[in-house]
Amino acid sequence: VTKEYTVEINKEETLVVTAKSLAGGELSYKWSKSSDNTTFEEMAGETTSSLVIKPTETGTFYYKCVVTNSVEIDGKTKTAMSEFIITVTVTSGSGNIDIDFN
Repeated sequence: VTKEYTVEINKEETLVVTAKSLAGGELSYKWSKSSDNTTFEEMAGETTSSLVIKPTETGTFYYKCVVTNSVEIDGKTKTAMSEFIITVTVTSGSGNIDIDFN
């Protein structure tokens, strides 16, 4: 599953993956990031269904979330995995200036 988003530089955004276990069990999440959509680096500590990002440079970046579900069926552990790729294009923003003359 792939989604694409455009965000502004230095603006905090939240990426969310929605998954549901059809056979019961508990879902686990693992996020990683890439600049080329080939080599991904695991993001330590990012183990929930959402990821808060605040890009500090422009360009295109890829965030991968691997969702794993392990459930016991007939005394055996069965594992299923799904992979989500979120493409984030970071722009320099609108260039607007906010001035307050108070």
